[in-house]
Amino acid sequence: MRLVKANLASNPTLEQVRGMKYQCSKADIEQWRIRISALEAIVDKHELVREYAAIKDAFEPLEESAT
Repeated sequence: MRLVKANLASNPTLEQVRGMKYQCSKADIEQWRIRISALEAIVDKHELVREYAAIKDAFEPLEESAT
């Protein structure tokens, strides 16, 4: 993710790229994966949509920062 977000045209050093901070962490991504896997077990369609929307809302800042 650091390489994707880095402005390589400005020739950053490896230390600068490694030092970049992001809105989400590896732990956040793991949590999303767990929540997404748990969607399969939700039977009630309204609860499924609510949980899907909550996951999407949590993921939104990462999507926006990728553009």
